[in-house]
Amino acid sequence: MSDSTIPPALAKTVEGDKEKLDICRRVRDEIRESVEGLPGNLDEKVQ
Repeated sequence: MSDSTIPPALAKTVEGDKEKLDICRRVRDEIRESVEGLPGNLDEKVQ
């Protein structure tokens, strides 16, 4: 994995492509989960 495709702070603190990919995948999955819950999850946070 090229360090130019991941956040600079992550590239500096995590070694190994597998570890970097694991973090990127986790963030991707968290974003997907949040987007799939729209707009309902916005209502929960407002109340």
